[in-house]
Amino acid sequence: MKKSGFTQFWSRILLAGGLALAGPSQPASTAESARSAYPELLPHRAIYKVTLAPNRGRGQIVGVDGRMVTDLQTTCEGYISSQRMVTRMVDESDELSVSDIFASSWESLDGRSYQFSVRQRLDNDLIAEYEGNTDADAASGAVRAILRKPVEKTVTLPAEILFPNGYMKALLE
Repeated sequence: MKKSGFTQFWSRILLAGGLALAGPSQPASTAESARSAYPELLPHRAIYKVTLAPNRGRGQIVGVDGRMVTDLQTTCEGYISSQRMVTRMVDESDELSVSDIFASSWESLDGRSYQFSVRQRLDNDLIAEYEGNTDADAASGAVRAILRKPVEKTVTLPAEILFPNGYMKALLE
């Protein structure tokens, strides 16, 4: 399987997932009241089997078999999340590739701080790596995202941003 096509495929998924992880913005007053009323998330671990439905010849990947493990732990200060997905994929040329994606994050209980790390390997070669964290300005509430990998970059996010666990809590309300 060509790594460039595979990388494009997973880059789109990671980009979409990264945007979805941050969740939609809400008006500041709504976000603040939602944060204070969040239900607690319980620590848990889930294991999923990953397969590809029968392909009718419309794509490069014709077979997938793997496992995804997701884990959430709670500490006095925040949530620690990790997710690992290892899949064996077969392309239309009958070539086998093994993908290993590991993501971990920490989010403060109040939803104002967030740290993340994502590493993706294809056939044991590191093909993508993302790292960063956020900090919130106490006075303005503006949130600054500091990305360290793949390139250093700072982005200002709206004060009402919800990170993954905060977003999950808001959905559960």
